[in-house]
Amino acid sequence: MSEPYVPREEAAPPTDAHNAPSPSEGTTALPRPPPQEEVKEEPPTSPKPKAPLTSPWTPHDMALAFFSISVMAIAGVGLRIHLGDETKAGNFFRNFQQSGPNFLGSFLMGVFQSDSLKAALPYTHVGLTVGLCGCLTTFSSWVYNAVKAGDTYKGFLVEVIVGMTTPFMVFFLGRDVGALLPPIAAKLSEKNWFRIDMAILVIVLCLEVPLIRVYSLRDDDIVPCCLGPIGAMLRYVLVVNLNPIQPKFQIGTFVANLIAVCIVGALEAHPGKWSKYVTTGFCGSLSTVSSWVNETVRDYQQSKAWAYFYCVSSVVVGIAVAKLAIEVG
Repeated sequence: MSEPYVPREEAAPPTDAHNAPSPSEGTTALPRPPPQEEVKEEPPTSPKPKAPLTSPWTPHDMALAFFSISVMAIAGVGLRIHLGDETKAGNFFRNFQQSGPNFLGSFLMGVFQSDSLKAALPYTHVGLTVGLCGCLTTFSSWVYNAVKAGDTYKGFLVEVIVGMTTPFMVFFLGRDVGALLPPIAAKLSEKNWFRIDMAILVIVLCLEVPLIRVYSLRDDDIVPCCLGPIGAMLRYVLVVNLNPIQPKFQIGTFVANLIAVCIVGALEAHPGKWSKYVTTGFCGSLSTVSSWVNETVRDYQQSKAWAYFYCVSSVVVGIAVAKLAIEVG
């Protein structure tokens, strides 16, 4: 007698990935979640500058910039007068009274080319570069001295060659020294940075008058120190509004230097106390060697031809304007 037929149970199909139904067989595949990117924490940095020097600021920013420039300009003019008197009284470089201030101002301009300083303390940075360095160095007096030394051909060449080379050398030295300084990267709010910025300027303002007396500046030197901020602020206005016209040729500084040279040459025929005040204070601050050097170096990184053109034309045209102003005046 045969055994009854018993149907066998069919094995369930494997459920591994190889035998899984594909989307084309009528099964919808579930989308995979996108991988999550790791969020990296950025290191704390100093606040970004409100605006570059050549960009117009708001009226509030411009007012604070004028305050910082005025404070530092007084110090720049006083230091230039003191170094000039010391050079005149000594036996070294007696005929180059403007060489010492121009060298020191160009060196400091190089030191202050710090991005962290510009970002954290924008008003102090503008005051140091435009006010202190810009007024410590003077383009008009240097060109005028070169023209006056034209009676002797050698004296003229020495004035021009020394004035066109040494400031660039000390500027690069100062920039290298500034690169060695630690960056300003403290974790402070913008309001606290602003308070530090203003505190520095107020402290400098309070120390200026005693320091002027300590370094034995004469009463006649107080007036040029007061006229210095006017020339520095006018130069800053020219730079902010004219330099953007041609980024490769700094029209604002070029015009400021030529105006100062023209006034100095014209006042040559009218010697007097106030002529000295204007040439030393106003014209000495309206014109600048340190900014001229800094802009030439910056232009060189973009276009060598424009940099040489700006550098040489400033001196050549300045000498021509000085001679013409002396003859007409």
